[in-house]
Amino acid sequence: GAPIGDTEDNLAASLAGERDNVARYYPDMAVIAREEGFDQVASWFTTLVTAKRAHAERLRGGLQGLDD
Repeated sequence: GAPIGDTEDNLAASLAGERDNVARYYPDMAVIAREEGFDQVASWFTTLVTAKRAHAERLRGGLQGLDD
């Protein structure tokens, strides 16, 4: 919802969003899907967490690279 900022602000906002997705949203969706009998969907959300962690790590590296 925030306007586009400078590169550092944009990377920080993206990193915060990815961390939130990894910590809360996708794991919660996986649990709900599994509880409702959608094991393949739950597995997909679990896989997505792994991908999002990797993406967050790349964003973190980019953000740290700006400080160098």
